[in-house]
Amino acid sequence: MLSVRRSRAAIALAFSALALVSPGLANAHDLPPDRLLLWPEPARGTIRGAITLDPEHTREEFADLPRAEIERRVLAFVQSELRLRVDESPLVLDTSLRRIWDPAEGTEGDLVDIRGFMPKASHELTVSVGKQIKAIVISVHTEQGGAGRNTLVKGGATSPPFRFGPGPLDAAWTRRSAEELLTEIDAPRSAARGAAPSASGNERAAGFARESRFTILKRYVALGFEHILPLGLDHLLFVAGLVLGSPREPRRLVLWLSAFTLAHTLTFALSALGVVGLPSSIVEPLIALSIAYVGVENLLRKGGDPKARLLLVFAFGLVHGLGFAGALRSLGLPDADRWLGLIGFNVGVEAGQLTAVAVLLPLLLLIDAKQVRRLAVIPGSALIAGAGLIWAVARLMP
Repeated sequence: MLSVRRSRAAIALAFSALALVSPGLANAHDLPPDRLLLWPEPARGTIRGAITLDPEHTREEFADLPRAEIERRVLAFVQSELRLRVDESPLVLDTSLRRIWDPAEGTEGDLVDIRGFMPKASHELTVSVGKQIKAIVISVHTEQGGAGRNTLVKGGATSPPFRFGPGPLDAAWTRRSAEELLTEIDAPRSAARGAAPSASGNERAAGFARESRFTILKRYVALGFEHILPLGLDHLLFVAGLVLGSPREPRRLVLWLSAFTLAHTLTFALSALGVVGLPSSIVEPLIALSIAYVGVENLLRKGGDPKARLLLVFAFGLVHGLGFAGALRSLGLPDADRWLGLIGFNVGVEAGQLTAVAVLLPLLLLIDAKQVRRLAVIPGSALIAGAGLIWAVARLMP
């Protein structure tokens, strides 16, 4: 029978190997022009939508690409080629990939969901389209009388304002169907295929005035922090498990947190750039199992081998990094400043984790050293283990 130390090493190696598996491939084919559907709710201060894109935008000459790279390109394309403004103020949009084009399933193109927040009682909406989109049909649906209005916007242009409140719409907004508007495009998309080389990232971003690098960095730091606090409960429980595993040994805790940070930073960067990756259907259950394992080990171990846990924490960190990368791909990266977005998001994640540690550790230090295991470590670790197991089962279910 394997020793506990060898078992831990085997688990660590298995997690490490799974974290470095490469994703699959996809192709592209002739599809109709692009379409954007928007559902603004000014009374609630929210906007949601979906954009369908021709895969030619992101797959030059129909070359086979890893799935993670396709996903990254699609989300980055949406972030760089689409700008929404409400009452002249730009909206920060969250993007998530619902589907990439699959010829076997006969899907119409890449499909990306978007959502964002806008000031309540806003008056009008405009959409700016980047130059890499030849033309796009925009459909806006509201609860007011302007529901179901469509307009056609050429690449590099801005839509007429769509007004939420009472009053006439711009004449360009019509109740004619999207299909009718598609016929107004100057030349069929298929006639233009292969006529010009694909634009570089910098040329693609030139459709809009670029954000300053400080603005980009600040935005991605905020997004990374938000992914931990308040949205990253699973990652928070893993960090809490590490803190509970060494409540009175700050040096050991620093080593564990450093190993976790180093590991998830490595796979986070490689996966976000499309070098390595795993589908979320595998990553998310693995993250849940890592949480459960840390909780169970806290309950069982009394001292244990700190080096063995260090190895496990590093392996688990590799998997958590893939989860962070999946979240970042759903948000998209700035095409011209990808590394700035990566750095900002990672800094935000670390800030969120350190904030959680800064809150939890002093609370543990307030408890008497002889009672800390009975009052905090055992109940807290049991809660963490239970949550991890429940999440693992839920995430493994179809």
